[in-house]
Amino acid sequence: MDPHRNIFFYYAGTAKAVGGRDRQLEDNTTKALVNLLELTANGDPEGQLTQNFIAYLEVSTSDSGAPDFALQRSTIGEIALARAKDKLLLGIAPKVDGNVDLPDVGDQSSRPDAWIWLRDAVVCVETKVVGTFDPKQLAAHANTLGAGARQSLLTWRNVYGFFADQLAAALETRPTSLTTVLLGQFIEYLRIIAYRQEINMGEFDGFRPEHFAAFTFRDREDTKDNQRRVKHYLGQFVSAVREELPASLSDFGHQQVGNLKADASHSWSTLSRGKKPVHEAHFSFAVGSDDFA
Repeated sequence: MDPHRNIFFYYAGTAKAVGGRDRQLEDNTTKALVNLLELTANGDPEGQLTQNFIAYLEVSTSDSGAPDFALQRSTIGEIALARAKDKLLLGIAPKVDGNVDLPDVGDQSSRPDAWIWLRDAVVCVETKVVGTFDPKQLAAHANTLGAGARQSLLTWRNVYGFFADQLAAALETRPTSLTTVLLGQFIEYLRIIAYRQEINMGEFDGFRPEHFAAFTFRDREDTKDNQRRVKHYLGQFVSAVREELPASLSDFGHQQVGNLKADASHSWSTLSRGKKPVHEAHFSFAVGSDDFA
């Protein structure tokens, strides 16, 4: 699949040669999230996606209307912040280790990546596509929110899981709705980010025809990129297998995903007890043009 056919993707979005690449990709991913929520909130009369997301974040609100949204804004104004009974600092990153202890940064303020707000609730959003959070930056965001702000730090895997569940439900009830179409595109965008940035979103949901086609049509310009994508996806499959192993096999915890063969005929992965599976019993997996073994 050409990523530029995705409505949330943009040119040079993950090219390693682009200066400020991570920041650019981070901004675009935040924009993709906000665009998804805003378009479904305002353009789909039956859509409840944003309200479901607000509930998922455990934000308390009595406002059932469509929220307001903003990107890269220092504040949404004193009135909106003062009337909010629930103020949430939402952080999303590849890895999160509990809540972050916020240092004292005086009266320092900041410019969050995004805002989502209703009449009685505010969500301030900070995202990372590499690394994790800067406690001083989060503390400055908390200052911007004001007294009573609380924090919720999620991984992209958490976020992916929520929207994947929303897509599954939408496909059952309203397969052709705007919400369903946009959810499908957003999920595909997150998959692109996952394999390009090596983010574990736990997104395996079955091999699809394009995975096998990546090893069949090897004369296309995007072949190598598609094969790297399959390699990542195979890694997610093996991770899912590892999580389902019975207790008697729990010591098979070392996972390895191999480099593509010189002829790029297949991608492989193993589960073993140690770092050198060749010399002991192990599970081996491979996906190529014709089959999965």
